[in-house]
Amino acid sequence: MFVNVEIVFYNKFKMKKHSKYVKLIKRIIIKIEKKGVNMRTKTDGLRVIACFTVVLLHVTAVATIPYSTEHMNFIWGAIINSFTRWSVPVFIMVSGSGILRKEYELKEIVSKASNILFVALFSSAIYVLIYKRLGVLPCMNVRQNIINLIKTPEHLWYLYMTAFLYLLTPLVFPLIAKGDKKKTLYVAFICLVAGAVFFLGRLNPMVESILDTRIKLPLNLTFIGLFILGRYMYENNNTFSANKLVLLFILGYALTLAPTLYFSINSKEITWDYISFYAPGVTIMSIAIYGLFISSDKTFESIGKLAPYTLGIYIIHILVMKAYDLLNINLTFGVSIFLKTAVVFIISLIISLAITPILNYVLKTK
Repeated sequence: MFVNVEIVFYNKFKMKKHSKYVKLIKRIIIKIEKKGVNMRTKTDGLRVIACFTVVLLHVTAVATIPYSTEHMNFIWGAIINSFTRWSVPVFIMVSGSGILRKEYELKEIVSKASNILFVALFSSAIYVLIYKRLGVLPCMNVRQNIINLIKTPEHLWYLYMTAFLYLLTPLVFPLIAKGDKKKTLYVAFICLVAGAVFFLGRLNPMVESILDTRIKLPLNLTFIGLFILGRYMYENNNTFSANKLVLLFILGYALTLAPTLYFSINSKEITWDYISFYAPGVTIMSIAIYGLFISSDKTFESIGKLAPYTLGIYIIHILVMKAYDLLNINLTFGVSIFLKTAVVFIISLIISLAITPILNYVLKTK
């Protein structure tokens, strides 16, 4: 894009007396390109950190479930797990920053969405076959097998969400392209508020029975808002105060952890509502973390080199977790969580090095 601008400018002002303007525009172009590269390394670094945090999220969730809600290990698990909940929504914001950077042809959008769905279904099929082999899933009729294919494993819902967001880009991109910051922020805000309202409505049993559909409307509304906000914040990264973002994260964390502990301890069973990915507290944490990264002076270039392998890590890490559990390593609760997270992440990364070329081929050329 910038190279074409430079050629046009140069051809238009060939005369020697205008050479200083050509040099000026070249300097401007270099600065813009350098800023673009720095921003991409920031989001790449954030993808890797978010991916590691997803692994920590699943490790702590599995480790915490066996304990009673009054046990100290449960409380520590809830403290850590509540902190990790920003990871998946941040993935959506990073996706928004990348997907909404340009306009796609309708054919290209459908192709990209179908490729993602293919990867999701193929990955699910592998999980279902392995789970059946291990006896985790019983052999059932065709209908139940189809349901298992779509729902197993649960963490792959993120791929279905990404495909859905791709399909929305023809509606969202014109808003971004016009550069109307107020309208863009307005639409993102409405989606986030609507998602929060539906979330709060679900806490009422009667309202929940009405809203509990397989469409998962509150989740979609919240993530549509984060998707748009990801691009908006990417383009306006110099407007955020680090101190305010830290305070915003603390607020979101408090809104996530406090009710989770309170209702879990009082009901003597785990309350998942306030740590769900579309809960208001989690949304606030996600916005704060994303803002802190993209407005930071650091580029995270070294960490960002692992970004191409995050999809493979995300897909495979649940299987690696189950394999790790077969080792029956008995350590203290805290040590066990962080050791397992590190081992699972590293092994998943090694496997991802092998499967990423295949994923890239399917996603780009299927």
